Amino acid sequence: MKHVLRGALTLGVLALSAFVVLAFPVPASSDVNLLDKMKNADWRALNIFFSNFCESDFGDFSADSRDDRALIAFAVSHNAINNKKLFKEDADGRYYIGKNSVDATIEKYFGIKGVKHQSAGDGFVVYENDRYYWDDVFEGSPWFAGAQAVALYDDGDGTFSAVVELYKDNIAFQNDVDKFDIKDFYAPKKSWKGKTASYYDLDTTCSAKIAPHVYGGKKTWKLMEWHEDEAEDEGDE
Repeated sequence: MKHVLRGALTLGVLALSAFVVLAFPVPASSDVNLLDKMKNADWRALNIFFSNFCESDFGDFSADSRDDRALIAFAVSHNAINNKKLFKEDADGRYYIGKNSVDATIEKYFGIKGVKHQSAGDGFVVYENDRYYWDDVFEGSPWFAGAQAVALYDDGDGTFSAVVELYKDNIAFQNDVDKFDIKDFYAPKKSWKGKTASYYDLDTTCSAKIAPHVYGGKKTWKLMEWHEDEAEDEGDE
């Protein structure tokens, strides 16, 4: 299972992970890319949704054969990146987040309740007394990882399959980090303006399966599957 090591000065989704009013796609033929007719605001919201998994370095996942430890590691790292105010310091100077906050995050992004609380993240997330400890919360240097949905297809069973490109920051980003608004990244790539494209490098591609989801009375998505595409060996024909 992958885990985040670069700390909490991540320039992540931030307040953008809050709810956006979504218009779910109208069912169509399975070979029609629904993004072609999707409004930019809804496409941007989809990019923000996927970016939450990208910036947390989320590994392969299927809701049908889930590993609760992967969900817990995601919830803790996601909140370390985007909701630092949820972390408290104990008497020994260790930072923790309560299990209820972890439960809420998992329900929001996966529609799953009742995970078995336990340590996760290959030992980087420690569960003690209804708290999750992660000492890297307030360490690290600014960095960025985000996602761009490039295809979305109706599976015909209430789920949608997506192709997602994952981007990471580059040297130009680091040099100009105080000179531009990272929120510009989440717009559909076709509408990027100015130097936006020069600040990010394509890292890999993922396939995802999502379904409409209502959380807190708001429309959003829940993740059903997430698989990072394997890089082709340059020696293969």
